[in-house]
Amino acid sequence: MVPIAWTPLSISAWKRAATSSNASCSRPMTAYFIIYQRCCLTQTLSNIINPGEVGSTFMVELTAMAMYENNSSPELPDWPTTALCIHQPVNLSQSATDPDGDKLEYRFAAPYSGGGSALQPPSLYACDGAIPTPPCGPPYAECPFIEPEYSPQAPWQVIRLCRSIR
Repeated sequence: MVPIAWTPLSISAWKRAATSSNASCSRPMTAYFIIYQRCCLTQTLSNIINPGEVGSTFMVELTAMAMYENNSSPELPDWPTTALCIHQPVNLSQSATDPDGDKLEYRFAAPYSGGGSALQPPSLYACDGAIPTPPCGPPYAECPFIEPEYSPQAPWQVIRLCRSIR
């Protein structure tokens, strides 16, 4: 399953975070993790508790088995939607492909929080700072949704409406 977590992040931040480079790693007996963390979410979010104090953690696990088998990552033809705005139509593309022919599935998952609102060094770079450097390790807390109206499985009210119609 490919977890989908919708957190507002500017397009330029996505591009910086998605910049690729080559790295040579020995074939490990354990996994490698690629982690990107930043604070904070926009204050205008209506589905997260104290969004201005909650950051984001984006994580990819490269398992030893996947590296041993030279398994490829899914390819996304377009940049993913990074923010949803009220009264604005949105098309959530599910057109990723996998060069190895692996089956791709989509689901909503709880986004991980990361970083904090501390803005002054040295706390700025600590786990509770806006720019954790290096990123802090797992386990990661989930972003705190305003429940019961919202949840990781229903981050927007329209999803609840669609479910009640079925």
